[in-house]
Amino acid sequence: MLQGAPYGFVNSPSQTTIDAALKLTGKTRRGWSIGFLDALTSEEHARYVDTLGVQREHSIEPLTNYTVARLRRDLKGGNTNIGGIATSVVRNLSDPTLKSMLRSNSIVAGVDFTQYWRGRAWSLDGFLAGSRIRGTAEAIDLAQRSSARYYQRPDATHLHYDPTRTSLQGGAGQISLNKIGGKHWEGSLTYQDWSPGFEINDMGYLSGVDSRGYSTLVLYKESKPKKVLRYWDAFAFTNNSFNHAGDLTYQGYETQFEWTLSNYWYGNSRVSWYPAAFDDRLTRGGPMSRIPNAGRWNFTLGSDTRKSYLAKGTVNFTWNDAGGRAQTYTPQLTLHPTSSVLLDLSPTISKTRDMAQYVKTVDDPTATATYGARYVFATLDQTSMSLDTRLNWTFSPKLSLQLYVQPFVVTGLYRDFKELRQPRAYEFDVYGRQAGTIQRDSTGTYRIDPDGSGPDSVFTVKDPNFNFRSLLGNAVLRWEYRPGSAIFLVWQQSRSETQPFGDFDFSRDFRALLQNGPENIVAVKATYWLGI
Repeated sequence: MLQGAPYGFVNSPSQTTIDAALKLTGKTRRGWSIGFLDALTSEEHARYVDTLGVQREHSIEPLTNYTVARLRRDLKGGNTNIGGIATSVVRNLSDPTLKSMLRSNSIVAGVDFTQYWRGRAWSLDGFLAGSRIRGTAEAIDLAQRSSARYYQRPDATHLHYDPTRTSLQGGAGQISLNKIGGKHWEGSLTYQDWSPGFEINDMGYLSGVDSRGYSTLVLYKESKPKKVLRYWDAFAFTNNSFNHAGDLTYQGYETQFEWTLSNYWYGNSRVSWYPAAFDDRLTRGGPMSRIPNAGRWNFTLGSDTRKSYLAKGTVNFTWNDAGGRAQTYTPQLTLHPTSSVLLDLSPTISKTRDMAQYVKTVDDPTATATYGARYVFATLDQTSMSLDTRLNWTFSPKLSLQLYVQPFVVTGLYRDFKELRQPRAYEFDVYGRQAGTIQRDSTGTYRIDPDGSGPDSVFTVKDPNFNFRSLLGNAVLRWEYRPGSAIFLVWQQSRSETQPFGDFDFSRDFRALLQNGPENIVAVKATYWLGI
C-alpha cells in the first residue's frame, strides 16, 4: 500500500502469480542433456483511489508466458562440450498503457562450446548469442533510451536512434583461452563483444551493452606445505573495455595475494588501479564524460574453517583523484555448536562519498556547451548498515528449518549541487560558487538559477536526501516424507520505509523498522519424485 500524488491510496501486488508451470529435465540415450521450463503468469491489477475519492482498478502486469530451453552434449569423454539455449517471453498486451511500456515478445538464442586438451590442463570456450525484441514504437523507444544503451546520446555518432522502430536486435559473443591445470601456472585470455542492440532483460539481467573488451589473467600457486604457509597463490589481472565508437570506457589493473597458514587461518589482499577513462553512462543519456584515476585496497582474514566457530573480517577502501572515497567493514561470526545447528552473523557497515552523483537533466537551449541541456549532479555522502543473520537447524535427515533475517538501513545526504562543465571531462561548476545561485525553500525544494541574473531559465530540484529502512525475513521448514519427495512450508516477512532525513541515526532508524507495518507471505510447495 502506498500513498501520495497523484493517488490518495494504492493497493498493488508486489509479485505476479504463476498460473501454470512445466519443468522437464533429463538425458537421452545419445548423451544429450535436456532442460525445459515453461511458466504462465496471470494478469495482475492494482486497486487505487484517485484524488477525487473515486475507487478504480487498473492492469499493471499482463498475462505472460515464459519459456527456457537448454540442450547440451558431452563428446570425446567429456573433453568436448556443445550446447544451445533459447528463451522466449510473450505478453498479451491488450491494455493500451502496458502496450506502450512493455515489449510484446522477446526471443534470445545462443550456442556455446568448451574444448579441453592436454589432460584438461587447457581449454577453449566461447558463446555466440542473438536477441530480438518487438513491440510498439513507444515500447521500443524505451528500450533504446534505457540505461543499458542510451541510444539518444547527442555525441554518439555510432548509434542510430529511431523513435519509430518497432523492433530491436543485437548480438553478443565471447571466446576465452584458459590454462586451468598444472602445478604452478594458470591463466586466461578473454575477448567479449556486446552489440548496442543486444537485450536479454525480459528474462535475465544485463546492465550494459555497446562494449568490446579483453582481459588477461596470470596466476602462480604453491600448494606444497611449508613451515608457515600451507598454500599461497598470487595473480595479476587486466581488463580493458571500449564502446563500439572506439572510446576507452574502462581500464583496470589488479593484483592479489592469498594464503593459508600452517594453523589453517587464511586471508587475501588485493590492490587495484583504475586509470582515467571515458564514461558514456554518467550523464544518463547525455554526452560522454570522464572517469578520474581511482584505486582500491581489499583485505580479508579468517580463522580455521574446521573449527566449530569461524571468525572472519573484510575491509575495503576505494578512492579517486576527485576526492571520492568509500570504506566498507564486514566482520563475520559463524557458530557450529553441533553437527545439526549452524548460526551465521554478518554485519556490514559502509560509508561512501560520490563526487558526481547524477540528479537530473534540465533542457536549456542556452547550454550550448553540453548540447542544449544541463546535467545536474551533487556530492553524495552515503552511510549503510545491515546485519545478515542465518540459522540452519537439521532436526533429522528428513526434517530441517532455515531462518534468514536482514535489517538494512541506508542514508543519503546531497550537497554541492553542480552541473557538468563540458563533454568528455570530469569538471563541474557548483551552483552558488562557480555558477549562478541556489536557494532552498521551506518545502525542501532547491531553486537554481544557473546564471544568476542572466537570461537562463530557473529550475527546481526537490530535496533528494533519503533514509531507507527495510527488514527482510524468511523461514523454510522442509519435510522429506519419502526419498526425493518433500513438502516445504515457507513464511516471508518484509518491512520498508523511506524518510527524507539524510543523516544516519542507528537508534532512530533501527527502532523505526519494528514500528513499520509488515507484509507477510505464506506458501506451501510440494515435490514428488516419480522415479522413472
